[in-house]
Amino acid sequence: MPKKVSYETFKRDFLTIDALDAADLTRFSTTAVEMPLSGNFGRLDPLSDAYKQQVLAEHQLITGRQSPYDPVTNEKAAAAHFSDDTSAGNVHPWSYADPMLLSEFLHSWAQIFKMIDLKSTGSVLEYGPGSGQVLLMLARCGLDCHAVDIDQRWLDQIAGQARKLDLNISLEQGVFGDGFADRQFDRIIFFESFHHCIDFQELLRKLHAKLKGGGKIVFCGEPLFGMQTNMLPYPWGLRRDAASLWCMNRCGWMELGFTQKFFIELLMGTGYSVRYFPFPACPRAEGYVAEPAKHPVFTTEDPTPRSSIMRKYLREMVKDLRHYLLRHRNNKVGR
Repeated sequence: MPKKVSYETFKRDFLTIDALDAADLTRFSTTAVEMPLSGNFGRLDPLSDAYKQQVLAEHQLITGRQSPYDPVTNEKAAAAHFSDDTSAGNVHPWSYADPMLLSEFLHSWAQIFKMIDLKSTGSVLEYGPGSGQVLLMLARCGLDCHAVDIDQRWLDQIAGQARKLDLNISLEQGVFGDGFADRQFDRIIFFESFHHCIDFQELLRKLHAKLKGGGKIVFCGEPLFGMQTNMLPYPWGLRRDAASLWCMNRCGWMELGFTQKFFIELLMGTGYSVRYFPFPACPRAEGYVAEPAKHPVFTTEDPTPRSSIMRKYLREMVKDLRHYLLRHRNNKVGR
């Protein structure tokens, strides 16, 4: 069970820390914070404007900003994320210098490769690419890679890395759903970025026009919960862990979370069939693939196909061994 603290304790003991290292991130992420407005969501339709306005009011309380949330101004990354030195150890997430934490990203990137399922001639658009590690790897595989980010500094950092690797990645500054007008793509990627969008229903409807025939949207690393918990006591809204609240207060970001049920129904309700890719060993690497469909359905990928094959193999091996022992015993008796 996660540790639970009051909002006053959070302000006193957590917001006084200026920057989060890997250890802080782990500790903050496992601490739930009780918020003053938590009890006001139960009476509202999760897809109503009143519900969204409640989320925005809570966000304004946490950030302490007078002006209402605006992605163009709020979603600019903290200066600490950027460095003129774009060598591997100075860009996110390598800058954490924590092998255990980085292993989660490696699992996630491998899962994205699996879910993309494209030949080297395919085209990819990533929204909110951050330091661009996913796109840089996909570009090295020969894919036609594009990125849209609201913060030009992220795009500059990606461009600097791409030049060093002699890769061509097309970059445009903009908000989710915009960029590369008149272009369509085989895949659209959201890796740890979709949860920054408050107008997610409108965005999902808009993305239909950006997909080629047979195109798909790939989601990975999004904060989804199997049920409502202390960290997310409603179908969707601001996450209650101290790490997310710290980021909102310090940076102004929108840090949403969704129950898995709400997220799947949201995708299906906006015209997508959904395939779920579990990753039991690493929740960060769980993924979802959404494909436009007239009659949306939900399916699940077997998370352990090799284990299933191994179990079948072991059963057959035990069966063969039993037969061998029986034959061996009968032969001894016959002598």
